[in-house]
Amino acid sequence: MTAPLDVWMDRHGVLVCWRGRIGTALASIDSMRAAAAEDARYIAEGGSDAPVVLRHDGQPVCAASTLDGVFSSQGFGPAERVLEGAREAAMTMARGVVVGGVGAWGVRVIAGTELVQLSPRRDAHQLHLVATSSGILAVYALDDDAFGVARLDGDRVTEVRHRLRARPRGLDVCAVRGRVGVSIAYDDEAVDLAVLGSDGAVRERPHAVMRDSGRLTHPSVLFEETAFVVAALDERGAVQVHRVGGGARMFREVRGPYRLAIFRQQIHCVTVDAAQDALVTRELDRDGLEVTHRIDIAPRDAAHRGRVLATRDLVGRVGSRLVGRGYRGESSGAAHESSLGGTLREGERLLRWRVEVPGDGASILHVVVGEGEEAEVPASSLVRLARWMKRGRRAAREAAAADHAWAAAIVSDDARVQSATRTPGGARIELVLDALPSPDALLSWLRAFGAG
Repeated sequence: MTAPLDVWMDRHGVLVCWRGRIGTALASIDSMRAAAAEDARYIAEGGSDAPVVLRHDGQPVCAASTLDGVFSSQGFGPAERVLEGAREAAMTMARGVVVGGVGAWGVRVIAGTELVQLSPRRDAHQLHLVATSSGILAVYALDDDAFGVARLDGDRVTEVRHRLRARPRGLDVCAVRGRVGVSIAYDDEAVDLAVLGSDGAVRERPHAVMRDSGRLTHPSVLFEETAFVVAALDERGAVQVHRVGGGARMFREVRGPYRLAIFRQQIHCVTVDAAQDALVTRELDRDGLEVTHRIDIAPRDAAHRGRVLATRDLVGRVGSRLVGRGYRGESSGAAHESSLGGTLREGERLLRWRVEVPGDGASILHVVVGEGEEAEVPASSLVRLARWMKRGRRAAREAAAADHAWAAAIVSDDARVQSATRTPGGARIELVLDALPSPDALLSWLRAFGAG
């Protein structure tokens, strides 16, 4: 099955943002003929049904929606939340990067440092942003048989609604040479194309470009030389491509989300095989035969990200067993949070714990019980101090061995004790986790450490 994706092509190469197996991922590729990505990493937890990518000031910029809102990343750094409560993401460039989203509050964008309300329509979906000579256009589908266009020109917002013959189910946008092509799919066998001016006014009313091909989904539009090209996925899993004014072609067995891109004056159908971490490009040769090329885009941090997510799941399961018993989770929930844990009160003692997930090597469980005060050194003369230190070193070694044995007996063979120190006020323990324990096992360790 192919994954939702977006593709950006320019003279610097190819950028791909897609919904990976464990989050939203970003890859930089030299060209469509490359064997593997130059770099590929996860940038956010959670997958997006419509990620967006572009290049600004030589750096990739990606926006994606998750259950926690719209996140945006600069370069290959972790994504940060920019719009809380948004369920869709969109992005364009206009004197900088403009990120938008749709939520219960309608349609909003962040232009520079300003949060701008473009529309109050809560039923907006399929949001797209394009920059034109007349400002920023937000184009979105509406539930009442229409699509909306909001224009931001400076600090002035205008909104219009264009009627359609039925409720739109899918929508795509392409801006070129002062015109904006809008492809629209419905619950039937046709895909329409509308053409707007740079101000968002209709230049060509919606008219059918594709029809009688069975139910069509995932509409797409791009501009090839002198005309718009409209495409959609049919019921057989093939992408039907129609050039306005004549000419049709087909990419077979796509079976899911795709993007069209022009490389070396040829239209390519681009998909992501998420199960194999591969970008798949299809083109048609002079004889109309389909030529397929695969590019390795496996994120290099996939193993670490998988371990972080597994650890977060473990922490959440432990927390769910302690609801209402003085437990408090301490994860910040950041996109690349790699230190997770919580706070637990056992009787009169406060127990703090966290699991550190390094990029390489085993995870480390840190446990601190109470304050862990150090024993006081008694006041004495230098001679008595020297005698005390000699005895103290021997006693310290014996105490350290006892503390190590105490911790090792609690965790048995399921973890390695890196350090353990008990004091009258509490304890400090560090365990090496070659594998994550079960929630019940971890909880039993914590309670035993807290009991002393």
